[in-house]
Amino acid sequence: MQRHLSRQLFFVGLMFSCITEAAVPERVLFVVMGGYNSCPSSSRSLPPHGMGMYPPFKKLETKLAASRSGMAITTLVSCLEAVAPPDGEALYVVSDSPTKLQYGDSDKILSQVKGLLAKYPNAPLFIAGHSYGGWMAMYLAEQIQSPQFKGLFTIDPISPACGPLEVAFGSSECHSAPDDLDNSAIAAHAARWVNFYQTADAWLTSSKITQADENHFIDYEWGPHRDVDSDKRTWKRIELATFSSLTP
Repeated sequence: MQRHLSRQLFFVGLMFSCITEAAVPERVLFVVMGGYNSCPSSSRSLPPHGMGMYPPFKKLETKLAASRSGMAITTLVSCLEAVAPPDGEALYVVSDSPTKLQYGDSDKILSQVKGLLAKYPNAPLFIAGHSYGGWMAMYLAEQIQSPQFKGLFTIDPISPACGPLEVAFGSSECHSAPDDLDNSAIAAHAARWVNFYQTADAWLTSSKITQADENHFIDYEWGPHRDVDSDKRTWKRIELATFSSLTP
């Protein structure tokens, strides 16, 4: 009797393990977008992997891949040079074509992301962007309506309405989160929206976004806009949000 019960419990545990394993996605899509002047000097000849968010993202990618044997991570990594979106061209590379450096504006990147969603219909999508890249992340989120869209991470997002002159004169557009997109639609499209902001930089600061599910204030003493995209506190929150979104 005891042996029979033990055998039943073994098979129940095995079945539960298989169900849990099957519920974890086999592939995850991640879009990572840098801000103004985020391309490294070598970006014309190499994929734009020197941008501020790429090194901390690689750590997250490694943890995601290790969370399940055989899990694939498909990425689109982009950086901006000197022209703001939506018209400014980003340099980007998709991990499906790792040696092909591509150029495109916001609509081109939107088309690429939609193509990835169609190619991998069961893969959850996460989008992260810093500064102008944060605006681009919001732009993509406004346009993408898919149950695959699990997470949006905006890191000190800045609207293209904040240009060089606006920065120099301290215009309000350079010290608040973008308000030129439909934030209610963005919140409805993304299963989870996590926003990060700081207020210590004299030139560029973002702000809380009411429609976001979470707002995290990152405290600094000076010069933080160019640092918040690689801050360990930022990426720890992104890691927690990503893994909780993937948990069955």
